[in-house]
Amino acid sequence: MDARALIEDVLGEPIGSMSPLRGGCVAEVYRVRTRSGRDLAVKVERGADPGLDLEAGMLAALDGHAPVPQVVASSDRVLALDYIENGGGSTPAGERRLAEIVAGLHAVTSDAYGFDADTRIGPIRLVNGRDTDWARFSVERRLRPVCGLAVRRGALPRGFAARLDEFARRADAILGDPGAASLIHGDLWAGNVLWREGMPAALIDPSTQWADPEFELAFIDLMGGVSGAFWDRYEALRPARPGFHERRIHAYQVFPLAVHAALFGGGYGAQAMGALERALS
Repeated sequence: MDARALIEDVLGEPIGSMSPLRGGCVAEVYRVRTRSGRDLAVKVERGADPGLDLEAGMLAALDGHAPVPQVVASSDRVLALDYIENGGGSTPAGERRLAEIVAGLHAVTSDAYGFDADTRIGPIRLVNGRDTDWARFSVERRLRPVCGLAVRRGALPRGFAARLDEFARRADAILGDPGAASLIHGDLWAGNVLWREGMPAALIDPSTQWADPEFELAFIDLMGGVSGAFWDRYEALRPARPGFHERRIHAYQVFPLAVHAALFGGGYGAQAMGALERALS
């Protein structure tokens, strides 16, 4: 089926008009107006391992705790969301509001890490389950699978696997006890925040999980494109545990750097190795 037919099949009604939207690293994205008048953003995925139904579940977990688009309909290949009007970038006030949203999300807690279904970051499927041991979960369910993929693709330096084994042996001491598992967006960078009049309108494209909230903060520091306004407000609401900025931030940045190495190659592998060495030092 072409994209229009796939969308109409999932929506169960005809399309009046559709036009492409920017973005879509994993899927084609369209603004769709149905003949009944609904205004939607619709993703269509054609890959060998489609998983837009996973994204629907991740958005549902965030709904009520952070501003996210409402899921209208979904299948493994199609995800239809209410369209969110957006445009322009952030302001300092908007970044402070984003910090409040993220801090509020992190205040939602659970007694186990992980997620009740598989999730994804970009096109990479993450096998979850729940675990009360954060160090074990972060090594076995996050670092080893993604770093293994990057190694198989030749994207990480020689010796990386041995250093990851060393990290695994010391993970309890390096990561410490984060306490209760926090609900996190998991892929929160500038491109996954929709802004309207300088304020956050919605968070999109999550990689939702229950985790140490610092796992998210390290990702934002690396990729998020926010300024001191965000960090000052977040720290006022949820101060970091001692040692985050000195050591754990590097440990938690190994994962997103390995993801980027697996997907894009380039210098990300060397950066992942550097972050791992700093975490071990």
